[in-house]
Amino acid sequence: MLTLLTGCNKVEIGPEIKVKSIMDVAQYSGISPDELIEKLGQPLRKDEWVYYNSKGEKHLATSYNYEVESYPLELIIIENAVVKMNILTLENEGNEFFIDSNKDVIALAGVIPSDHMITMIENSVMLRYSSISDAVSEIWATLEGKQVRFIRVTYNSTYIN
Repeated sequence: MLTLLTGCNKVEIGPEIKVKSIMDVAQYSGISPDELIEKLGQPLRKDEWVYYNSKGEKHLATSYNYEVESYPLELIIIENAVVKMNILTLENEGNEFFIDSNKDVIALAGVIPSDHMITMIENSVMLRYSSISDAVSEIWATLEGKQVRFIRVTYNSTYIN
């Protein structure tokens, strides 16, 4: 926290965010497979599978796997829209991400949180925030100390519960 004194008034300026964003994850929210390929090109791998949520509901899903800026990236499409993204930072040795405070993980994802964001879990090994923005429903991350090992971004919680 930086404090400046001007005349008799004390002015406080909030701390600077020291975290470099991995990418703007919101740009992938709800886009179609064609739009995804337009943005990132053909995937390295594409897998079709069946996703079962916690209610036992079955959804046909397709994973599009990419490497973006040296990060393995998986985007999951259900009903022709991206609903989830996994950023596998643990597989990116030599270019790890460290955070100072837990909520810095949201800045890593390039998201500006809403005033209505809810902290679901915040401990030394796992972070989970919901109602983050109009485009991002949830961010979940695993930690090893202050190193972010994995980030999961959920865009549409209708299928993921």
